[in-house]
Amino acid sequence: MATTSPIPASSRSQPRSFVPGLPAWGVALLYVAGAASCLMAYFVVSSFYQGTVYKLISLPLALAGFLVFSVWPASGRALYGWFFRLF
Repeated sequence: MATTSPIPASSRSQPRSFVPGLPAWGVALLYVAGAASCLMAYFVVSSFYQGTVYKLISLPLALAGFLVFSVWPASGRALYGWFFRLF
């Protein structure tokens, strides 16, 4: 049984990229927004898990995840591609 995807084949085969063609300030703004979202995620997680170990690990882990997915976006597609294929 063949399954069909709602995403056209041309869109599935090529990654979406929002950064090419942006001026330097636009790229910097995207990275600042990404880092701010990691900081907000840290605050949310540390509000629920208030232990010292969680607070020590959460922020570096969030920032490391942001850096890894920024430098190597293919890893993000490999880990979370199933989620983005839903839309």
